[in-house]
Amino acid sequence: MELITFLLGVSLVTIYMLYRDKQLYLRAWKDTEQRVQFLERALWDDCMDEEATAEDLGFDEE
Repeated sequence: MELITFLLGVSLVTIYMLYRDKQLYLRAWKDTEQRVQFLERALWDDCMDEEATAEDLGFDEE
């Protein structure tokens, strides 16, 4: 009986840890995706700015 209780407890803790890790991973993925979208919008705004030069956009003027 004690063995069953112990194994059940270990199983529940393992499931909780996997669930928590998945939630942290999904949150990190969402944050990364938002940063990429922000950078894309910033680059697009720079491209649409008539005064932006190739150097401002990260290209070498050659």
